[in-house]
Amino acid sequence: MYWFESEAAGPHGENSGTLRRARLFGQVEARGGARKKIIFIVAGAGYGKSYFAAQLLAGFDRPYFWRQIGFRDQDPVAFITDLVTVLRDRFPEADFPLLQKLIDNGELGAVASARLGELLAAELDRTLPGIHYLVFDDIHLLENSPASLHFLRTLIEAASGNLRFILISRHAILTELQSRALQIGSDDLRLTHDEIAELCVAMLQFPASIEIVRQLHRLTGGWIMGVLLLLKTLPEHDEQAILRRLEELLKQKHPDIHTYFQVEVLALLPEDLRSGFFKLSLLEKVPVALARQLTMVPDIEQHLERAARRNLFVARSDGKRSVYIFHQLLRDSLRAAAGEVLSPQERSQVFRDAAAWFRQQGRVEEAVYYALQAQDYSVAQTLLQKVGLKLLADNRVDTLREMVSQFPEAVVSESNWLSFFHGKLSLEIDPPEAYQSLERARAGFSEEQEFVGEFLATGELIYFHCLVDGMFEQGRCLLARAEELYALLRHELPPIAHFNAARMLSVGFSYVDANANAARARQHAETTRQLAEELDYDNFRVSALLVEIYLHGVQADWGVLRNIVEKLTALAGRPLISEMNRLFVHLNQVNLLGLEGDFDNYPVHRDRLLDDDRAGLSGKTVFLPFLLLWDIDMHFAKGEYVEARRALQLALHGDGAARRPHLRSQYLHYSAYLLALQGDREQAVAAAEESRQLRCAAGGHYFVAFNNMILGGAYVQLGMRGRAEQLLEHARELSTDMGNDFVLAGTHAHRACLCLDCGKQAEALHEIRRMLELLRKNRYVHFFSWTPSVMEKLLSVALAQGIEADYAAFLLSERLGKVRLADGPIVSLLQIRTLGGLELSVGKKTCNHLTAGQRELLALLVATPGCALPLGEIQAALWPDSAEKKSRVKFDNLLFRLRRVLDEHFGAQSSKIYLVLEKGILSLRNVRVDVAEFQDKVKEGLWHARRKKAWQAGNVLRQAHRLWVGEFVPGAQASDRVCDFRRNLHNRYLECVCRLAETHYANGLHEEAVRIAEDGLRYDRTNESLIRLLYEHHARYGNHVQARRTIRDYRDALREDGYVPAEVEEILESFFAEDGM
Repeated sequence: MYWFESEAAGPHGENSGTLRRARLFGQVEARGGARKKIIFIVAGAGYGKSYFAAQLLAGFDRPYFWRQIGFRDQDPVAFITDLVTVLRDRFPEADFPLLQKLIDNGELGAVASARLGELLAAELDRTLPGIHYLVFDDIHLLENSPASLHFLRTLIEAASGNLRFILISRHAILTELQSRALQIGSDDLRLTHDEIAELCVAMLQFPASIEIVRQLHRLTGGWIMGVLLLLKTLPEHDEQAILRRLEELLKQKHPDIHTYFQVEVLALLPEDLRSGFFKLSLLEKVPVALARQLTMVPDIEQHLERAARRNLFVARSDGKRSVYIFHQLLRDSLRAAAGEVLSPQERSQVFRDAAAWFRQQGRVEEAVYYALQAQDYSVAQTLLQKVGLKLLADNRVDTLREMVSQFPEAVVSESNWLSFFHGKLSLEIDPPEAYQSLERARAGFSEEQEFVGEFLATGELIYFHCLVDGMFEQGRCLLARAEELYALLRHELPPIAHFNAARMLSVGFSYVDANANAARARQHAETTRQLAEELDYDNFRVSALLVEIYLHGVQADWGVLRNIVEKLTALAGRPLISEMNRLFVHLNQVNLLGLEGDFDNYPVHRDRLLDDDRAGLSGKTVFLPFLLLWDIDMHFAKGEYVEARRALQLALHGDGAARRPHLRSQYLHYSAYLLALQGDREQAVAAAEESRQLRCAAGGHYFVAFNNMILGGAYVQLGMRGRAEQLLEHARELSTDMGNDFVLAGTHAHRACLCLDCGKQAEALHEIRRMLELLRKNRYVHFFSWTPSVMEKLLSVALAQGIEADYAAFLLSERLGKVRLADGPIVSLLQIRTLGGLELSVGKKTCNHLTAGQRELLALLVATPGCALPLGEIQAALWPDSAEKKSRVKFDNLLFRLRRVLDEHFGAQSSKIYLVLEKGILSLRNVRVDVAEFQDKVKEGLWHARRKKAWQAGNVLRQAHRLWVGEFVPGAQASDRVCDFRRNLHNRYLECVCRLAETHYANGLHEEAVRIAEDGLRYDRTNESLIRLLYEHHARYGNHVQARRTIRDYRDALREDGYVPAEVEEILESFFAEDGM
C-alpha cells in the first residue's frame, strides 16, 4: 500500500500520555539519553512507545520533527519527497535546493538512496542551528524496502551530532545502529505497580487499592493498552465491583490480554454504530465526508470525535476533525468482526464507494487502491492510466510496480497500458518478459491509434535493442515510426519527456543506422544537449554527453571523445548524478582507454570499476561481459594469446548478455582469429561462420564492419583469400561510409597482409600506406586485432620502403619496444631503469650486476641531454684528479668492461648497437630510459592539468608516478651533473605528486590521493600542499585523531628543518589562515 499519504503528526491512539513516566525518564537521563544521537524505542503494539517518545521530547526541550511512517514510505521516492515537504513546513528556515531539484525533475529515484541520505543530512546540518530531534515512528513498516531503510540509515550516520534521532518500532530493525544507540524495550515500557495506581487515579477518579493494582498488573503484565482497556470497562468509584470484575476476568482464563481486547473492544461501541464502524475499519484512514456516505450517519463526525476524546483507540489523523485513524488493534478487531458480519458484496461496495470518493477528490492513487480491493479491474486500470505516467515521471517505480502487481496476469495482458507499465518495470528484472510486454503494448497502441502510448512503447523497444539485447536490426525497423510519432507529438511533450525522446532517437540512429543517418543522429543529439541546458540539471547533462559518446564513438574520433569524457568526469562527482549514469561514465572511461590502446591506464580504471561497491551486483552484471570483451582485445594487442584464450573460454561459457547475438558474435570473431593464428582451420571457420550469422541477426553497421574486419583477418591467417577479400571489402565499404578510420585502418592492415602473402607487392605497399596515413592522421597507435606479429610485419616493410617512415618508427618503438637499424635489422630497444636502482634489459633478458664505475658512467650519460658526452667531459667528471692520459686509460678499461657486460647478457655485438663511441663522443643509442619517460609524462600531465583536463592529467601523471620507485641511480655521486640531475628530478617528482594527489582528490579518488600524498611526504615532510590535502581529508571525514597527527608531524618536521618555535607557530598560523579556517 505504497500510495497512502504518511503523517508528520505526533502520537495518537494510546492515552498513556495522562501518565508521566518519571521513573523511566529518569532512567533514560541516567543513561545519558539527552546526549545520545540515537534512541531506539522497540516494543509491540500498545506499549505507549509514541507517548513516551513525546515525553522525552518535552523533557529534552529541543525543537523536533515527528514523522509517522506509513506503507507509502516503502517507496523511497515517495518517502523522501514527502519528508522534504513536511520538513520544510515544520522548519521554514530549512532549505533543500539539491533534493528539491531532483524532485522537480523526477530524478530522485535515479540517485542512490545512500547519496540522498547524505544530501539531506548535509542540508539539515547547514540550515538548522543547534540541536534538533527527528522522530521516525513505526519504522518497522520499512523492513520490506531496503532502499528506504538504506536512506534512513545513511541520513542518521551522515548527520552531525546536532541532529538527534528517536526511532520507534515494533521489532528490532536497523540493528547495525543499535550498538551506538540508547535502547528502550518492552520491559522498560511496562507499567510498574505504582504507575498503574497513578493511572487508576487519572481514569477512575479515585485511588485504587493495592489489591486492584496487583490484579491489574497480573492480568496485563504492565501492558499499557491492556491496562487502559480494563480501566475503560471497569465500574467507576466501586472498589468491590472492580475486584469482582477482575476476578471474573481471571477465571475466564483468556490466553492473554490481547485476546481480551478483541473480545471486549466491541462492547465499547454503541450498538447502532457498530455496523458503520465495521465499514470504516476497512479504510486505511477515515475522511469524515466519506464516513458519512458509507455509514449513512449524518453526525458520524461527532461520534468519531467523541471516541477520540474518550480515548477509545480513535484519533485525529490530521490534528483537525476532517480525518480520523483507528489504532491498529481496534482496526484489526473490527475487521475480524466485519468479516463475519458484512457480506462479500457489502465489503466490495465499501471499496467501490471509497474508490469513487477518492477519485472525485482527485486522489487517484488511493482510488486505484480501493478499486483493486473491490477487484474492479476495469475502473482500476482506467485510473492507473491517468496516474501511471505521472508516477514514472516522478520515478516512483516502486509504487507503480506495487499497483501493477495487484492485477491478474490475464488483465495485464489484455490492457495496452498495463502491458506497457509491466514491460517498463521489468526491464532490469526480466528482460525477455519486458520485451514481450512492450511489444504487445506497442502493437495494441498502434492498432487503436493511441499515439502517445505507441511512441512510449516504441521508444522503450528501441532502447531495449540498442542497450539490452543488441538486436540493432530489430531496432532499425522501429526508428522510422518512432521519428514519425515524435514529429507528431514533440510540441505536446513535457520538457523531460521531450528530452528522453530526443535522446532515444539519437542513440537509435547512432547505433542502429549510423552510416545512413549520421546527420539525423547529430540533430537529435543537439536537441538533447539543448534541452539538458534548458532544464539546467546535471544528470540530464550527463545523459546528453553519453549520447554524444555513442555518436562520436561510431565515428572513432578519440580526440572528441577525450574532451567529452573530461566533461563527464567533472560532472560525475556532483551530487545529483544517478548511480546508473555514474556507472556509464566510468564504463566509457574504461572503453576509451581500451580503444586507444592505453595498456597502463586501462587495467587501473577497469579494476576501479570492478571494486566500486556503488555499482552493485546488477550493475556489474551489465558491464562485466563488456569488460571481458575489452580484456580480450587488450590480450591480442599485447600478444598474450594464452590469456586471450582463457578469457574467451570464460566469455563463451557465460550466461545472460554473453549469450545474446550482439556480444556472442564478438567473442566468436576473436575466437576465430585466435584459432586461425594457431592454424586450426576447421574450428576457426566454424567460429567465424557462427559469428557472422549472429552478427547478421543482430545488425548495427559499426559492429557489422568491425565483425567483417576481424573475420577477414582470420581468413587471411588461414590463407582463404577469396573469403578474406569479400569480408574485408565489405568492411572497407561500411567503415568508409561511416567515416570510421579506426575500423578502416584495421581493414587496410589485413588487406596488406593478404597482398603480401599473395606476392602482390605494389598493392601491399598501397594498403600499408593507407593504413599508416589513417593512423598518423588520427594519432592512433592501436586498432582491434592488431597483434604484435602483424604489426612488426607491416611496419618493417613500411620502414624498408620509406612509407610514413617517422610514424612507422614511432609505432615500432612505442608499441613493440623495437627499432630498425640503418642497415636493415629490427632489434629490441635497450631498456634502462635508473629510478630506485640501475637495471638494463633487452626483451626478457636483464642485467643488474654492474660495478660502481659502470653505474657512474651510465648515470652520467643518462643525466646528459641526448645521452651523449665528449670523452674529455666524462674523464673530467669521473676522474677529476687524474692526469689526462691516466684518466683515458681508466676510461678505456671501464668502457671495455661495460661493453663486455652488454655482449655477455644481450648477445654478441650488442654493445655496438647500444653504446657507441664515435668522433670522441660516447652515446647511448637505441635505448629507452625510464627517467626520460618520467620527465615526458610529468610535462604532459602538467600540461593537461593547466588546461583543466583533470581526467587526462590524472592518467598521465599516474604513469609518471608508477615509474618513480626511488631516487635516480642511488649511490652515484661522482659527478656534480648527476647530483644536480637527481635534485631536479626530485623536485619534478614532488610537482607530479602534488598535482596527481590534487587531481585524484578532485576526481573523487580520495583514498588513492591520500596514499600518493603520504608517499610524497616521505621525500618532503614539509610540503604544504600535501599536508593541506591530508589534513582537509581527515577533517572532512571526521578523523580528528589523524588530522591532529598530521599537524603534529608537520610541526616536528619544521623543527627538524631548523625553524625556531616562533617561526613554526607563524607557519602553522599561516597554514590555517590561508585556508580560511
